[in-house]
Amino acid sequence: MVGGHTQFLTKAQGMPTHIEEALTRMIRDFIWDDGINPRIALENLYHPMDKGGLNLLNIKARNEAIELTWLRSYLDLTPKRPIWAIVTDILISAAAPPGTLAIARMNMFIQKWKPSTRGPQAMILGDETLRMLKIAKKYNTNLGVIRLSTSVKAKLPSWYHLGTPPRPLTNIVTKCLLKKHKVSTVVMSRTILFKFLIFTDFSRMTHDEHRIVSGDSSTIQVL
Repeated sequence: MVGGHTQFLTKAQGMPTHIEEALTRMIRDFIWDDGINPRIALENLYHPMDKGGLNLLNIKARNEAIELTWLRSYLDLTPKRPIWAIVTDILISAAAPPGTLAIARMNMFIQKWKPSTRGPQAMILGDETLRMLKIAKKYNTNLGVIRLSTSVKAKLPSWYHLGTPPRPLTNIVTKCLLKKHKVSTVVMSRTILFKFLIFTDFSRMTHDEHRIVSGDSSTIQVL
C-alpha cells in the first residue's frame, strides 16, 4: 500500500520531503515492530535478497526516479514536448539571474545561465520545478555528447552559448540581432551573417563599422 498508492500520486503531483520522511519511518517501524534500536541499517535492507537485503521499498530512491522521468520529459526538445515543459521554461526563465536578457534565454541546460534555487526569486519556480532542478544538479545533468552533427550544432542557441566565455549582451550589433532580426539560434545567425557579407559594400563602411563587423558581436564569434 505504501508503494502503490503513494507512487501513483507522486508521479502526478510529487511528494513533499516531510511526507517522504514520514513514510520511511512507517516502513522502518513496521520492519522492526516499532523497536527503537534497529539491528540492521535501513540502507542495507534496500538491497536485493541475494545481496543480504529484503528488497525493501526505498521511497527516496523511487521519488528520485520519478523526478528524473520529469526531467527527461522536460528535456525533450522535439515538437512532441509536453505543454507543462513549455510552461516550466517560462518559470525557470523568470528566476534567471538579473544580468541575463529574457529575449536571449531558451533553455538553461543548453545555455550558460542558471536560475536562482534559493531566496525569494526561487519562489517563482514552485516546489515541483525546484525538486526537478535539484535532482538535475545532484546527477550533474548537462549537454554531454561525444560529437555533435552540423545540423544539431546549427539548432543550438546563439546566445549564452556553451562553447563561448560568458559576456554581457549589450553591444549595438547584439541588440540589433536580438530585437530587430529575432535571431535565436546559430543557423539564424549564419543566415544573417551571409546576407550581410553578400549585400554589404565594405568599401563604403566607416572605421567603426569595420570594427564592429570584425568581432564585437558574440554571435559572429560563435560561428
